[in-house]
Amino acid sequence: MAAPVIDTTTSILAYRRGEFFIYQPAATNTPTSWAAVGLPAGLAINGTTGRISGAATEAGVYVVTLTATNGDGTSAPLFLAVGIETSEYNADAFVEVDVNLLTGAVSLPGGNFSATAVLFGKKGDWLMLSVGFRKGNVLQDLEISALSYALKEYDPEQLLVQSDGDFEKVGSYESTRYRILVHLDPDALAGVLSNYEGDKATNFAGVSELRWGVLHTLPGDEDPTVLERSSQNFTTEIFRDQTPDLTED
Repeated sequence: MAAPVIDTTTSILAYRRGEFFIYQPAATNTPTSWAAVGLPAGLAINGTTGRISGAATEAGVYVVTLTATNGDGTSAPLFLAVGIETSEYNADAFVEVDVNLLTGAVSLPGGNFSATAVLFGKKGDWLMLSVGFRKGNVLQDLEISALSYALKEYDPEQLLVQSDGDFEKVGSYESTRYRILVHLDPDALAGVLSNYEGDKATNFAGVSELRWGVLHTLPGDEDPTVLERSSQNFTTEIFRDQTPDLTED
């Protein structure tokens, strides 16, 4: 008996990141073991059967070297192109909102504007926001120095809630987003919510704003200057909570 010969397969395409799939190669001369080099993270090969399975964690095109072995030797390598497409799956709990750098308008991703409110929360919640800055339809990688969220009941009144300006940058180039945490302080919101008592809902539509600083070197200057800008006002719907604090012992 001779060494195995793997049946020809040129590519495995059209699977998405996070999508589970199985590929079973075949070969002549009864292989007793298989090996694959270059598999995407999240995929694995069964060394006995040769079955490749799993869900790839990153999109891309991968060239995989596949071999089969029996007692008479190892097959010639078969080179497989494994294509993994991107997906909309996002493994975090952050809410994505986008700022149009031309107009300052705040919307859901894709330019979708809500007729009622962009954001929703309850007294005591933490709003986990992932903010993107867009020119046209492209996210921008800006030198952000600070990013904050603010909430009022009405425009001329005092702030009820304001984040501290701290942020976390995630991604780069056209995948750049900036994460902030906003605490909907129950003490600050309790008095306002008491003005909107209802039998089935106690809530109000607050006036919200995002404000950020960008490092920019002006003509004639050697060091960058922090240039501040604000978004247009947008609505956050605030409700009274019903359940106890989950973090309490």
